[in-house]
This record gives sequence, structure tokens and C-alpha cells, in this order.
Amino acid sequence: MAVKTKAKQKSSVDVQAELDRLDQERAAAISEHLALANMREAILLDGTDDEVRKHDEAMAAAMVRAERAALRRERLLPELDEAEAAEEQARRQQIYANAKAKRDDGVAALGEYTAAAEKLAKIARRIAAANFAVNEANRELPDGVEPLDTPEPYNGTPATGAEYSDEQIRVFVNKRTGEVVNGFNPKDPDIVEQWKKTGRRTLINLPSQGRPHRSFLHSLHIPGREPGEVLF
Repeated sequence: MAVKTKAKQKSSVDVQAELDRLDQERAAAISEHLALANMREAILLDGTDDEVRKHDEAMAAAMVRAERAALRRERLLPELDEAEAAEEQARRQQIYANAKAKRDDGVAALGEYTAAAEKLAKIARRIAAANFAVNEANRELPDGVEPLDTPEPYNGTPATGAEYSDEQIRVFVNKRTGEVVNGFNPKDPDIVEQWKKTGRRTLINLPSQGRPHRSFLHSLHIPGREPGEVLF
């Protein structure tokens, strides 16, 4: 005995396309019926009985097609609701499955985090211990010994004083005598333009207090998994 397979449910797009087709079919049938109705009086007056009968049959057939399309459309509407509901459930199922997979991966990552965080905290404590030891030793250096560098490259900036430059103005000078003249005379080839120091100085950079070295460990925070637990 052959096993009947369940027909594949149509998608909402397919159902909507069929509804649109039925709408067009019904509209065309109604248009045909109205056109035939407008012609009936002339055929009734001038046509034979057979022509009138055929005309009425054509009108009736057009109306049947319109009613059939309307009925099929009405019966098809629940399928659209079912298709849209099924697609919405499929969308939610996919979101749920994706979230479950990510949740499972997150559970595995939690176990990895504990080991990684503890390892990182141990490394950070080693660096912090080295920084502390270097700073303590540099406070009381033995004679003839250079200060130790910290494990981390120095990232501070030195303090700087104010910077000045000599103020200069443009003047017109007689190149033969070297004397400053009051103005430029284009007809006098001995008059040239030069820069001359005024004797005053102009501030070009403000003093800076500098910035001390700051270890990246100051910004490092490694929480544990327990509430309030801090590994570093």
C-alpha cells in the first residue's frame, strides 16, 4: 500500500500570488459581463433568438467565472494566514536555535575564562612585582650604580621650560649705507627689504610640567566569576 506524503505547504508569497491572480481573473470576468450586458439590448432588438440565447449564455458564463474566482479567493485566504503563521514560527525557531547555540558556546567560554583570567592575573602580578622592586631599589641606589629601568618602556614626558624666539620686523634698508629708511622707493635700486631684530622676544611655547610614567596595569581590571571577586 502506497504511503501518501503530506503536500508541501505553500509559502505566503505563493499564496499571495494566487490571490492576486484570482483577483485579476474576477475583475476580467466582471468587465466582460458588463460589456456583454451593455450590448444585450441591441442584440435583443435586432438579433435572432439563437443570437440572444448565445449572448445570454456568454453573460452567464462570465458571471460564473467571476463568482468562481471570488469563491476560490475566499477559500484561499485561510491558507495565507496559515502560511504566514508557519513562516513566523520558522523565523522564531531559527532565532531560538541560533541563540541556543550561542548560549552553549558561552557556557564553554565561561570555563575558558576562569583559566585565562587566573593566568592573566598571575602575569600581571609578576609585572607589578617587578615594577615595585625596581622603584624601591632606585630610591636607595648603591654608589656608582645606574638606576634600573622598569620592565615596561617609559611612556612619560619630561618637563619643559618656556620657549622664546627673537622678534623680527620687515624694514627697508639702504644697502649702501646700511641705514633704515622710512619707505620703499621703487625707483631707487639701493633700497631693499630686510628682516631686523627688534630686541624683544616672543613666547612660542608655554612651559610644561611633563607627565610621569604610567603603567598599563593601572587600567587593568580582571574580575572573577563570583560576585565582587577581583583577580587583579
